[in-house]
Amino acid sequence: MSEVKTCTKCNLEKDIKYFEFRSDTQRHRNHCKMCNKGYTHTREDQQRIIQELYVTGFKKCSKCETIKPLESFNIDKQTTTGRTSYCKECIKDKYTKEEIRSNGYKSRYKIDLNDYDIMYATQHGKCDICKEPFDKLVVDHCHTTGNVRSLLCGSCNFALGFFKDSVTSLENAIVYLQKHTS
Repeated sequence: MSEVKTCTKCNLEKDIKYFEFRSDTQRHRNHCKMCNKGYTHTREDQQRIIQELYVTGFKKCSKCETIKPLESFNIDKQTTTGRTSYCKECIKDKYTKEEIRSNGYKSRYKIDLNDYDIMYATQHGKCDICKEPFDKLVVDHCHTTGNVRSLLCGSCNFALGFFKDSVTSLENAIVYLQKHTS
């Protein structure tokens, strides 16, 4: 059976988990967490509330503190809910498009927007495979080593991906095309 204690502020009898434990005195505080320091819920209560909201298709934004549908949050596989803690509107207010793009390059490829711009200028805005000019190119990297190779158009990047970066498969594709050229 769990221990109970009466809060000296609200005079309610509550489970001991609602009272903060002080390591300096080795005792629980006299005020419950709801009364002391503006705490509203215990961690268990917060997790329960988050789960209940999530099950019904909603989530509370950590910045604007409004409850919104899950579609208002970006997907983030690193979190327990699978969604970002800030809603899309708050993220838009917090970061510029360039910052979001730069952060993506940093986290995925370990380069920043300046590195991308240098590569783009060096390649004269052209895909490194098909040599066609594009306003925006994608970063191609080795999936084994993670090293950035060059900038490619989306089609060439997908093609390499479909051939699983296999030189043999690409050579076979060239032979195939030459054989069936009329």
